[in-house]
Amino acid sequence: FDAQVALYDAVKRRIVAEPEGQRHRAALLVERARISLDEGKADEALDLAGKARTAAPEFVPAVALEAELLGRAGKARRGLKLIEDIWPKTPHPALAAVCHGLIGDISPVERFRRVHALTDRAADHPESRLTVAEAALDAELWGEARVQLEALSAADVTARACRLWARLEEAEHGDGRAARLWLERASTAPADPGWTCVDCGAVAPDWSAVCGHCGEFDTIGWTPPPRVTVLTEADIEAPDTPLLEVLPGGTVIDGDAAERDPPGAVRGAG
Repeated sequence: FDAQVALYDAVKRRIVAEPEGQRHRAALLVERARISLDEGKADEALDLAGKARTAAPEFVPAVALEAELLGRAGKARRGLKLIEDIWPKTPHPALAAVCHGLIGDISPVERFRRVHALTDRAADHPESRLTVAEAALDAELWGEARVQLEALSAADVTARACRLWARLEEAEHGDGRAARLWLERASTAPADPGWTCVDCGAVAPDWSAVCGHCGEFDTIGWTPPPRVTVLTEADIEAPDTPLLEVLPGGTVIDGDAAERDPPGAVRGAG
């Protein structure tokens, strides 16, 4: 609560911009809701999660938590409506996971239909295609899974997509060789987005208001983790090999340029 008071004062005095302040407020409210839930105060937790969503309507952790708590309160339909409303703006696997919980114990085919309907308003988004493909695989709808995976652009064939392709080849055709090739490709494919700290590049399994690695507040976002280039011994010993630094978000700059340019100057993208 003290943190919220300090934040309100900072926004009022224009030390923190209003949009940033709203996002910070939502982050604090989500953490307070989690604490209330741990203390067995479900109604209070739901109220705080709702306030967090109001402060930042497209903030996935707030929407996901409120929808989950609505389900626990016997209001699954309201929770599903929240996810349906935000999905076209912010398709996200955390929302899909909550949706599965709210739908409950139904047949895989019926679950596929519900997931397909959820993603319909953003059907071409890569996250929608991956979500539908996974539901189709669970329902043994091989043709639908293939349609969704084949529609992905080359840039969207991430490690997750490769693993789904492996599942499809094994399940539909029993093609273990093709499945292994896809799994091998997954190891070098572009990384999927994750809860990544924009300050230190640490990746967490779940969102939190404070980075568990560097301790910074509200720096965790849904982005691909930093990419690291591994140099061989020959590369390191080569006199002309440029010194590289990998920045959060995957930006790569050379060390000499970093000394010449002011902080924050971007020399190139990795």
